[in-house]
Amino acid sequence: MVMDSKKLLKRYRQVRNQPILHQDHKVPVTRRELLGQGFLSMAGALVMPSFLNCVISRAAYGAECSSTGMVSDHIPYLHVELSGGASIAGNFVFGKQRDGAPLELLGPTSYDSLGLPAEFHPSTGMDMSFGGPFVPTSGFLAGMNSVMSPEAIAKTVVTGGAGVSNDDSRGNPLNGSNLAIAAVGGNGNLVQLAGTGAALSGGRTRELDIGANPALSKVQIAQSADVLNLVDPGLLAERLSAEDAAKIATAAGKLSAARISAFNQKDLPAQIKELAECGYINSVELLTKYDAQSLSPENDPLVTTTGFDLTDADDQKVASIAKLLTDGNAAAGTIDKGGYDYHGRGRATQDSQDFAAGRDVGLALELAHKKGIPMFVGVTSDGSVSFRGRDAASDSGARGSYLMIAIGATARPEVNSFQVGAFSDAGAVDTAYLDTANAPRLQALNIVYNYAVFSGKQATFEEQISKAGVNNPFAGKDLQYLAFKPSR
Repeated sequence: MVMDSKKLLKRYRQVRNQPILHQDHKVPVTRRELLGQGFLSMAGALVMPSFLNCVISRAAYGAECSSTGMVSDHIPYLHVELSGGASIAGNFVFGKQRDGAPLELLGPTSYDSLGLPAEFHPSTGMDMSFGGPFVPTSGFLAGMNSVMSPEAIAKTVVTGGAGVSNDDSRGNPLNGSNLAIAAVGGNGNLVQLAGTGAALSGGRTRELDIGANPALSKVQIAQSADVLNLVDPGLLAERLSAEDAAKIATAAGKLSAARISAFNQKDLPAQIKELAECGYINSVELLTKYDAQSLSPENDPLVTTTGFDLTDADDQKVASIAKLLTDGNAAAGTIDKGGYDYHGRGRATQDSQDFAAGRDVGLALELAHKKGIPMFVGVTSDGSVSFRGRDAASDSGARGSYLMIAIGATARPEVNSFQVGAFSDAGAVDTAYLDTANAPRLQALNIVYNYAVFSGKQATFEEQISKAGVNNPFAGKDLQYLAFKPSR
């Protein structure tokens, strides 16, 4: 079956902001229920640039804290949350193989509960264009294909992980964005984390407790104009020319040791107040380099020719975060998408939701391809769903899974295997195999572990989790837990 991408996208835009009511679900009344059924929360966030940590440190002050070279070889991390319990395993084919062995398909009726009855059993055919096995009729696959060029597809690999999580619960600690930043030493020129949600993770899902850092600089993106909140020159730019303001910012870096010492004795609110009043926060590069022309997706020809619809609110958010990441202005990003509790809504709605998720991922990867940089993407959902025929029937976190996707700078990344964990012939996660099988916390940690190894930063990962008092549960078990090989 060939999917019509225009119809799927149109269907998704029609239903994404509508309340999702199911015959077996009561009318949503709590915040958790509203989030799980696709009601979007819009909350503004005022943040300081990530180099504030550098500005207020004892080692640097003022213009000495230039953003130049901050991210150097950093590989950006993007996390996509599908809230409500998406059927990832109904899109990407999971088998029962273990320890990095080749794909071993489940039994003749084992995929029925994943929405793949006999005529759709993976033995009838799989799509391997992204390295790992996709169901040919996958909406997620169709979404990626709709916006990615053949060249970008050839540089991208998709792997999967099998893991149970609680249904429709933002309490699943599945988002490791905070640790991903620390584990590879990422800062971003302007901000550490950009997200569409207000939570510490940058989304809705609870952050992984390992490496969680409330002090991370964050920006919430609801529309493309929000990126300009990252650079506000303030009174300096209003009263002086950019050249004169830059001179003052440079001079601010020549403060005496006594003045710096006195500054460091103040608490953080007082430091921020002084920096803002004196203009030190808005250092040389803020005044001369970052402006609407350089930051807005609408002004970037590589964005405007990628396939984003910048009149659409959802595409504006994705484009803004993808541009921040690929320009090195953010270290990590989170895109949260509601409405993935799609049982009882018909196959057309499910396919359109899956298509939209794949399209968002594909757009970010295509932009990375155009800018010639690698990128790592984690895709998670809070729970999953079981099927009756081709239609989603009821919540079933036992069929949960996650994706790990990477695009290389010049070639497809190498992998050890296309699957972490396994499914059983019961059509559910094999919980007797691997510690990640029944622990969302370890699933998030596994995603970050693969990202760190892919980035060539395994030692930094080990150091960061050790600081948190955690031993690496994957050490020495690469055949089981490590899908990716180092990219450098």
